[in-house]
Amino acid sequence: LAKAEMLELMPESGFAVLPGDDPFLPTLKSRSRAQVVTFGFGTGCDLRGVDVRMGPDGIDLVVEQRLRRFPLHLQLLGKHNALNALAALALFASCGHDLEEGVAAMAEFRPVAARMESHEIEGMRIILDCYNANPSSMKLALEYLAICRGRRVAVLGDMRELGSVSEDLHREIGRHVCRQKLDVLVAVGDQAQFIAEAAIQEGMDAPCVHCCRDTDEAAAALRLVLRQEDTVLLKASRGMYFEKIVKQLWPSLHIDLH
Repeated sequence: LAKAEMLELMPESGFAVLPGDDPFLPTLKSRSRAQVVTFGFGTGCDLRGVDVRMGPDGIDLVVEQRLRRFPLHLQLLGKHNALNALAALALFASCGHDLEEGVAAMAEFRPVAARMESHEIEGMRIILDCYNANPSSMKLALEYLAICRGRRVAVLGDMRELGSVSEDLHREIGRHVCRQKLDVLVAVGDQAQFIAEAAIQEGMDAPCVHCCRDTDEAAAALRLVLRQEDTVLLKASRGMYFEKIVKQLWPSLHIDLH
């Protein structure tokens, strides 16, 4: 494991913050001379998130460290961001800071541009998550979209650099779209066509699936499809340049992908 190689270089005086629910944790710990601090949702984690509730406008959870418990409302979208927050808090506490202060600061944190960033515009809710994409983050974003209000419109582009398994992984995303019972799918790019095909094969109504070669076609399709009160997720790898869709449809909506 490449990550284990980094752990081997750490001095005994250091510490490594690792995901406690990862099946590779025993291997990673065995390669580290430094102290290991774990975070996650499982009972064995040093810093743990419990009572996690994902809502359309954020995440509620309780941060638990030994006998200390702190409620936290995150202004972040998707359960995966609860795990990211726990990682940051584990690092904060390991550096000698008071966990309660870290929880208070985390409650004020706002999402970084184009990473599950939410905007209300023209009667719709637009969720920008087009800085990067991989199969895991794509599935998690779709699971979040599934609990949102109104019609749920998934605008999904190619996931890059997946090699020989790219088609299979894109098809799995298509099946996941159908399982989440989303209302509209707009697939953008060559690989994303496998998402569209698999969604239809899994049972999604074909008229609700739109295949587009590029961002120009996607913007044109969305002009015809979108309605007020829709929730729209835009998710793709950075190289798909989904900001072009945003600029065509909502020119007043600034998107910074730097």
